[in-house]
Amino acid sequence: MISLSLSNLIKNILNIQDDSLKRKLKLFWKSLLKYYPDLCQVNYYCQSFKRKLSSKDKVDYLLEKIPELEISFNIYQDIIQTIKHNNFKRFEEIVKKYLASKEKISKKIITALKTLKKYMKSIENMFESNITNGLIEGFNNKIKSIKRTAFGYSNFSNFKKRVLIQVGIISISA
Repeated sequence: MISLSLSNLIKNILNIQDDSLKRKLKLFWKSLLKYYPDLCQVNYYCQSFKRKLSSKDKVDYLLEKIPELEISFNIYQDIIQTIKHNNFKRFEEIVKKYLASKEKISKKIITALKTLKKYMKSIENMFESNITNGLIEGFNNKIKSIKRTAFGYSNFSNFKKRVLIQVGIISISA
């Protein structure tokens, strides 16, 4: 959710920046959504900058040139760090700190932080249990894919068998 807010902020910034910076932001905006320590430090030639740069250098350049993006980026990075390190207390502190902050934070980020505060109890449960519905979502995606490619089945039994075969629950022998 906070990454979506940051993406929307980047899109808004794209409308007001000069052409050179706009092009660079358009090319490298996805790097802003990655966890900063995980960014590549190897220098590669970049056509936009006409020199060798690493992904970290590109992000640093964008943040230096667009100060209103830097605050939101730092909030986003703090939240990602707490999730990666599974530290709920720190997560809660960050949300409260930035909501009470007098810094100029984007309205979209403030809205995302308020939403995180609203669902803090559910988020705490996620930190403690690490249980997700990813497996179920994966199965649903496979089922929808089978339905799309089959253009319908003559009866439900055949459809069910196809799903079970695809998921690997039953096997067929030739």
